[in-house]
Amino acid sequence: MTNGHWARQDEKKAQAAILYAQGKIQEADYLLGAHLHPQIVDGVIYSSTYIPVNERDALGLITDIDGNVKKKVEDVVMSVSETSTWYYVKKPSGTCVRQKLTPSSVEKAKSLGWIVSLTDICAQEPTPPVVTPPTLSAQTQKIIDDWHNHQLILPAWFANNNINWVISGHITESDFLKGFNDLLHQHLAYYVTETPPVVTPPVVTPPVVTPEPIPEPPVVTPPVVTPEPIPEPPQIDDSINTNMVTQQVINFNIINGRAVGSIKFVATNNFNPYYYNKEIINLVQFKTPNGVTLLVKENRLRFTETERDEIINYDESVQENTRITVESFVWEWIDKPAGAFSSKYTIDISEKEPPKPMTTGFMGAGVAGAIAGLILIGFIADHKRGK
Repeated sequence: MTNGHWARQDEKKAQAAILYAQGKIQEADYLLGAHLHPQIVDGVIYSSTYIPVNERDALGLITDIDGNVKKKVEDVVMSVSETSTWYYVKKPSGTCVRQKLTPSSVEKAKSLGWIVSLTDICAQEPTPPVVTPPTLSAQTQKIIDDWHNHQLILPAWFANNNINWVISGHITESDFLKGFNDLLHQHLAYYVTETPPVVTPPVVTPPVVTPEPIPEPPVVTPPVVTPEPIPEPPQIDDSINTNMVTQQVINFNIINGRAVGSIKFVATNNFNPYYYNKEIINLVQFKTPNGVTLLVKENRLRFTETERDEIINYDESVQENTRITVESFVWEWIDKPAGAFSSKYTIDISEKEPPKPMTTGFMGAGVAGAIAGLILIGFIADHKRGK
């Protein structure tokens, strides 16, 4: 990554920290891109999609000032005696997801108007609701027009998200204007100062003196100086696709209650040279056959033109499980959101049988599929390298 990239990342985190501290959780989540990833609760995947702030209380969830989503204390105590089960949940908005719920949280979800079922109701094609765009006030319309006419500077996330939301009716004008005024007070939004017109002084002709006439001075026209054009910076190709890195299991077994093995990563001929000598992320998720996440491990890869392969060794506790599934991902980072350098690589391992690489799953669908199956990087507890 370039220094400018990390600076922008740090600036977003700093702005989000202020918003979390002010209780503006929804705005902070959108600034960090949390709404594009699975919902993390107490460090593990709780839902395959993001849960809006206004729905968390009914599910027994709270958000602290650092943006971490946790279960309420009473719900944590209750979960000791209650068993959670995977349900298909369809919300009034039409969104349909699969997530774990306890018997009490099922009742809370139904009280919100959600449809909860053990069968796959998400497979049915939903009928999109007809949304009638609202009529905007003159004040809101002027803000949008000023931004379109380059008379108003707005942060990209506000222009791309909040303006579209207020036009489509997904947020109220009151929320939109409140967010806009907050940006003005923080000097993150400002109007462009108009440049005053250049006034050319009049040409003064000296008077004729009698008796000896004084000739008028010649009118000198200054040469027209054309400024040299400023060259545009070269275009940088930082594109990413899932054919840039291959993964191959070397060995992997469960030995004395620990998953021990190695995976070889190779930069293919399709690898974008822009990412040579730059760190990219390898995330490995260890799951039980029932889909329960045991551990997520983060590692760093760095390829060069001459060193195009790396081997990462793993030695992790699997908590008395004799068979688990290992899922390996190769990502750029979380900021646009992350790009995938490789399809998800899945391995079925056990104590006695050799490792079995499995068919690639939803990662073939691209970045959105990759993020939907893995814990959000910003909430990964273990940042140690596994090399």
